[in-house]
Amino acid sequence: MSENILTNSIEKLSEEFMQIDWQYEYDKNGEKIQLWPGTANEDIIICVYKGRRFLENFHRQNFFFFNFAYKGCYSAFSHSNSNRIVISEGECYIGQPFTGYAINDESPSDVTIIGVLIRPEAFFKTYFHVLSKDRKMFSFFLNPQKDKYSEEFIKLKFDDTFSVRRLLELMITEYATQSGQISGNIEDAYTCFNDAGCQTVHAFKS
Repeated sequence: MSENILTNSIEKLSEEFMQIDWQYEYDKNGEKIQLWPGTANEDIIICVYKGRRFLENFHRQNFFFFNFAYKGCYSAFSHSNSNRIVISEGECYIGQPFTGYAINDESPSDVTIIGVLIRPEAFFKTYFHVLSKDRKMFSFFLNPQKDKYSEEFIKLKFDDTFSVRRLLELMITEYATQSGQISGNIEDAYTCFNDAGCQTVHAFKS
């Protein structure tokens, strides 16, 4: 893969991320819900944040998301606005729909976060058979179907970050150069996570 293509892809997705018009609504409990930012025809969105200051308001969201610390580390509020965690470079944060979350980070140098957002319906339709092979992950992804506010997140650390980074880079360039199309590599990503020796370094359930 050309380094220029990768750099240009990261810059393109970073610029597009800054243009997203995030929409919110409040549920019956007064919780602020971040809505799916894509169209009705989009099931997966890959986005890139690149910068030194990212201060989100605490919210929940109606989709699954994987945030990978590609360059540098960042801090975020998870589950509640008093529970601050740090995601180090090479680690991945996985959030369920309606998990409380907010990136809250100010860094002296640029931080790059790769986000993979997936609509729940599409996730289960396409990847359910893969999840069923891992009981712990199966429960994590299935619990929100039974309990909307199951309040779980996972932070993964990898023994082999090289393989994970290469796959994410392929996904980024494919997505950026093919106008938002991606050829089902989320299943490959899940397999790669296991092959890379992923470790759950922090998990929470209320």
